[in-house]
Amino acid sequence: MIPPFSYTDLAAKIKDIFINQEKYKFFKHVEEFKEGSKFLGDYFIFVIFESRGDQPPTFYTVCSPYDMVTKKAPEQAMVFENGKIILNIDFTQQTIMRTGIMDSLIVKSLGNMSLENKKVLYLGTGNIAEESLKALKEFFPELSKVWFLNTSKLAGKFGKVAGELGIEAQYDDLENIGEYDFIFCHTSAQEPVLTEEYLSKIKQAALITSFISSTEKGEVDEAFYDTEIANVIMDYDLTPVVAKELKAAMDANKADKGKIILLKHLFENKFSLNPNAKYTIYRSAGTPMQNVAVLKLLLNR
Repeated sequence: MIPPFSYTDLAAKIKDIFINQEKYKFFKHVEEFKEGSKFLGDYFIFVIFESRGDQPPTFYTVCSPYDMVTKKAPEQAMVFENGKIILNIDFTQQTIMRTGIMDSLIVKSLGNMSLENKKVLYLGTGNIAEESLKALKEFFPELSKVWFLNTSKLAGKFGKVAGELGIEAQYDDLENIGEYDFIFCHTSAQEPVLTEEYLSKIKQAALITSFISSTEKGEVDEAFYDTEIANVIMDYDLTPVVAKELKAAMDANKADKGKIILLKHLFENKFSLNPNAKYTIYRSAGTPMQNVAVLKLLLNR
């Protein structure tokens, strides 16, 4: 299903919800299931409460189960208002879209107006990477080539999507990681792909993004979140609950919470990047704010 709105519309709505998030009450819960230390699956629940003055409030709910057998995470969204359900839909594709757009949104919000002569690397080439590429082309029409790394070494559907967008997709490996200005991580890895050994090879002023959930260690090693050498951006205060490698860096005092930039402040331009930082890293784990932005567009509000 093609959503009845553009990436540009969605980006504007996401920014608006983040900036004005005090108008809403947000709840996010993740229940994990294990046998001993073995991870079996989890269940995400997002709830958003919107007060509407004298009118009945609106309740937005998104839930998602994940298991290690199918490795699938279907999503269902419901909206309640005035004692009735006004929307009840499969939200899987919309979640992919609202996640994939964040690469472009961060790139733009950091002041990048063009990708001319810039090199983009995708680690992982699944559904979210495809959506990210579509959004990137909408925001940066000059984009004509990207590089990718995956386990098959084949572009597959990602390459087909790239071709339809007029973009060449070429395989590369991590030995050339130092050539890239933008590194977008969309893997399903259970161990870090960007391990600590690659830390010193990252290009000066590069941007790294990571979105993985339902994992113990993340796809980027916790050493990358050292706020002494990196500008670290996260969605909001609850991101470390799911982003366990970020939490580990914070617990080890590598990532100073007082130096981490929240998306709200990034979108409001109320932040200051460390001019001496080697790179910038954005860690996302999905937010109620992104969900309500999509649901409002679907409800045409």
